[in-house]
Amino acid sequence: FEPVTEPSRHFRRCRRVMAVSAFSKVGEIDDDDEEEQRLAISQKAMAQYAAAQRAYENKMSSEEVLRLFEDAEGTMQPLLCNGLASLEAKELETVLKGRLHQAVTLAQLGAADRWPRIKALAEDVLQFDFNNAHARWLRGLSLQHHFAKPLEAEQECRRAVECARMQGKDAEANSWEAEVLSTFSCDPAVAAVATPAPANAAPVPEPETKSAMAKGFLNRSAKKSRAPEPATE
Repeated sequence: FEPVTEPSRHFRRCRRVMAVSAFSKVGEIDDDDEEEQRLAISQKAMAQYAAAQRAYENKMSSEEVLRLFEDAEGTMQPLLCNGLASLEAKELETVLKGRLHQAVTLAQLGAADRWPRIKALAEDVLQFDFNNAHARWLRGLSLQHHFAKPLEAEQECRRAVECARMQGKDAEANSWEAEVLSTFSCDPAVAAVATPAPANAAPVPEPETKSAMAKGFLNRSAKKSRAPEPATE
């Protein structure tokens, strides 16, 4: 799935950690019954995440995609009683991908108060997938657009470029690098301490294929929800 990078090796090695179930706190419940309830919640949530993923791939409205991912996490909530460490490895991977999707969709929708939530969602992903390029890029944008930290924002965006390049996503890295240069070279706070590029520095190469941003990572048009047509699809 293109907009979300594959989990890092550290993420794949994530140890299966089971916290005390929330169900055991409401009374004496047989262990088998408790496990059945947990499994039922997990399966329902995972099915909802899969539906949200399909909605994104089918380019449904950004509002609808966001709602579907939020609903899926709401279903998973009883298993998050002790935070993300309460989840099994596959559940954790799915929840983190869902949170990254939420961050991307929020960025597309463009609400004025979106950046604190985007930053929090990106940082959740980075706890477990330190080299996730998209999470780093979104965190950098949040620092730039809302938190007035241009130096830290530039550093984070450059780390995102490095991560994308390490993962072989050169077209995306080139696109982001060009955006970093155009954005931060004009910022007085950054320009005051920036090191000038060497005179013989090579220009940013033109990507051979459309970058993820051009294909829709952040600039995917945020389609507004429309009333259903009276005719059949």
